[in-house]
Amino acid sequence: MPILPGDIIGVANDSWLSRSIREATGDGPVSHIQIVTAIEPFVQVTEALNRVVVNELAVRMADSTAVYHMQPLNVTDEQRLHAVRIALSYVGRDYGYGDILLQGMDALARTKFWCDHFAEEQEPVCSMLGALSWPDLHLDARSETPNDFIRLAQGHPEAWALVQVK
Repeated sequence: MPILPGDIIGVANDSWLSRSIREATGDGPVSHIQIVTAIEPFVQVTEALNRVVVNELAVRMADSTAVYHMQPLNVTDEQRLHAVRIALSYVGRDYGYGDILLQGMDALARTKFWCDHFAEEQEPVCSMLGALSWPDLHLDARSETPNDFIRLAQGHPEAWALVQVK
């Protein structure tokens, strides 16, 4: 499956942080997501790390032990371009440390209460950036986790293609 602008890439590695995020978000296979924002001259992804940044996908994949490619199927090129523009509009913003704390509280309580009531969308975490980038998919930007993207793709094969790359 060719990578297209707007696709979502889910990754994980063997670090303590990655394992903790996977466990806290339902024992899923990924701990971080990225949005494909360019495919030429090489594939670039936009992601929320300490800040929202743009990186080369090949470099980021080299650091990962698991990589999943998620592609929304029933979208137009215009919708893809819109998702890319939104993702890129966040470049340079700080990481949402307060929102990741709220996700942690929800993970411990097995709820979405804290995120649904108190999350802000100004400084995103990785999954929030993915959800905000795709308003046409009606994702819950406040409480979406990396593994929610995987579960969405697995549960809706008519709307998402999902391939484990690594």
